[in-house]
Parts: sequence; structure tokens; C-alpha cells
Amino acid sequence: MASYSLYKRLGLLSMTLFLISGQLFWTARSDSSRLWLRLISGTLGLCLLLTSFLYTWILFQQPTPRQTLTTVTAHFVVRFLTDQFGKRERRKIFELCKNPMHHQERLLQKIIKRNGPTVYGRDHHLMEMNSLEHFRRQHPLTNYEHFRSYVDRMVEGERDVLIHGLPTSYIRTTGTTGKPKYIPQINRMAILSQVMAFMNFVYYDLYQVGALKKTLYFYVAPEILKTKSGVDIETGAAIAEGYDLGLSGFSTPPAGYKINTLHEALYVQLLFGLLDPDIGAVVLTFAHFLESAMKMLETNWRQLVYDIKHGTLNPALKLPAEIRRELSEDLARHGADPKRAAQLENEFEKGFQRIIQRIWPRIRGIHAVDSSGSWPRISQTYAEGLQLITLVYGCSEAFMCVSPGPKFLRSGYLPFVDQVLFEFIREQDM
Repeated sequence: MASYSLYKRLGLLSMTLFLISGQLFWTARSDSSRLWLRLISGTLGLCLLLTSFLYTWILFQQPTPRQTLTTVTAHFVVRFLTDQFGKRERRKIFELCKNPMHHQERLLQKIIKRNGPTVYGRDHHLMEMNSLEHFRRQHPLTNYEHFRSYVDRMVEGERDVLIHGLPTSYIRTTGTTGKPKYIPQINRMAILSQVMAFMNFVYYDLYQVGALKKTLYFYVAPEILKTKSGVDIETGAAIAEGYDLGLSGFSTPPAGYKINTLHEALYVQLLFGLLDPDIGAVVLTFAHFLESAMKMLETNWRQLVYDIKHGTLNPALKLPAEIRRELSEDLARHGADPKRAAQLENEFEKGFQRIIQRIWPRIRGIHAVDSSGSWPRISQTYAEGLQLITLVYGCSEAFMCVSPGPKFLRSGYLPFVDQVLFEFIREQDM
């Protein structure tokens, strides 16, 4: 099949690099060559030999064949960095939680040092507070309305009001409990990348599904608004522009994460997910989103199977021309897949009970938060036999804690004591 040409290319590239490295080593050992040439040849030969071994290892991992050498290399690099970062963060959070109050005190002083000279800091005498105890006495628990007027001034473009300078973005809540709230953020993508790295490392370490297996991520691109000063107003899970390399571990090409309509986004992400029988994980923000995706699959599976069989993209989808072009080029580059289409058609005709494990047998659980109580219903139908995995606990304001996995903590979460200042309300006072 044309799609399996990736394996041939990996094998050919590995062998070519190996042969070139051998020639360079021969030059390095030659007495007739200048010393500087021998040193360069030997160093370059070693680099090419190691790269040859790397691509041989990638080949034996049997990555998703519907990729190019560039994308599979990017996936390896991102996965390698994610693993290293995830290991480091897990060690770090255990170390921090050995002495949480020390790190909470340090965090408070860091916040005061940066934001004490602001309008809010002067109004509430933050620079005078030298301990958590002092802070709690002088600054009682508050809700958003306490901060609204300060945030409104920042949204209008005024600097140094609630935080030093201006935020890099605002997270806009939905307003289901009242007026929308605007939560100022600094370097949101850096924090989100850190959390995602931790999640991916824990999941793949726990289930051992394969180093280069893709993740099916369901996502609808939100509308990004701007304040008068040009700061983005977005959602907490919004993918930033220019983040394509970070998406290399997902089954959908980057263009599929720029779609801002639900029907089209789910269809495209299902299409590319269905093309890969070795999907390693399914990730969503909220569990009820998975139910929407599976209902769409039930309704549209015949068209999806047709697209997979013929290497096409449903012409009825209302997609921007540039996004359709990029997705169609990806499908054309790897060709049709009648064999996978036949497998899927056979499974869909049997019904949709336990369908997720039947079409993606490597998946062990669903990454999501069940904010609406829909998981019991989903787990008895589409996701029967799978567990809900909620590795991170957070909200628009902050990511508050993370699970290091049952190997290290049987249940519960560890707090980000160096990132979030925690205050607890007594149950009788709630």
C-alpha cells in the first residue's frame, strides 16, 4: 500500500546514513588525510551513525504509516522532550509536596514582588504582607466581583492595574452563572504545555501503548477576540497560532484544529482518527464532548467510510478554502485505504456498543473531565470496558493539581504548590 511507503523510506534513510557514516569513518582512519579532515569526518560519521540507529529504532516502533519523514521526526522529537519534561515534573512535584508551606510562602512573596506596586497592590497594601498568615488576615477570601473593576480597566488597556504590565491573554468564562468573567493569564501556552506533557507521560508510562502512537484529540477552535490593547480573549484550552509542531503527536493535521464549527471539526477529527487503527489515547476537555463525537459517528459512518476508501474529504462540509486544501492534500499524499474502510464498515454494521475499543484496540482509557455526569452513560455504551482518566484538576483560573498515576499515588492529586496560592474554606463556612 502507498501509505506504508513511510516504512520503506525509514529503512532506506537508515541504511543510507549507515553507509555514509562508514565511508566517513574510513576517511577518518586514512593516514593520507589531513588531521582536521579526519577529525571532521570522524565526528560527522558518528553523528550520522547515531542518526541511523535512531531511525532504525523509529522504524521498529511502527509509527502511524500515514506520515512523512518530517512529521514522524517531529513526533519523535516532541515525544522525547515530553517524556523528559514529564519525568522531571513528576520528580519535582513530589519534592515540592514534601514541604508545601515553604513553597507557598515563596510563591506569595514572588507574587507580591511582581504585583505589589500595581493599583490593586497599593489599594490593598500588598507590599506590607510578609507571610501567608499576614496575607490571610489582611486579605480575606474574595470572589470575582471583588476584582471585576480592576480587570475591566486592564481590558480597556490600562497597565499595572491588577498585575504588572498587561496579561498575554484573558480566559473568558461562559457566563452560565452570571456575567462573563475575564481571567488574566501570563504565558498560558507554557503552562498548558507543561500540564499536557505531564498528562501524556503518565498515560503512556502507565499503559505502555507504544512510544510513537498517535493521540486522537477532539477540539473545536474557539473564536479569538481582542481587547482594545490587542490582547487575546480566548478559552483555557485554545491552541495558539504557530503551535503546529506541538500537534505532531495528534492524529489530525494542524489544519484540522483551526475549524471553529462543531460538525465540521468532529467530522474531520473522526476521519483522521479512523484512518489510524493504532491510536494510543483519546483526549477531550469534557467527557460529554465524546458522546457528541460518537453520535456523529453513528449518523455519518457511511460517509466517513466512503472518504477513507477513496481518499476524499466530504464535499458537504462547510470548511474555509485554505483548511480544505491542506486537509485534502494530506489525504491525497497518503492515498486511499480500502482495507481500513472495509474493517471499519464491518465493525459499524455490528452496532456501536463498545465501539471505541473495537476500532482502536490500543486505547485503555479516555482523558477528560466529567463535568456533566455523562460518563456513566458513555461507559455503558460507546466506551464500555474503558476507564475515565482525569489526570489534571483545574478551571479557567488555574491548573490546581495533577495525578502522578496509580504507581505513585493510589488515588487523589498533588497540588501545584509553586504555581497556585491555596486557601481553603471550612465546610461549615461554605
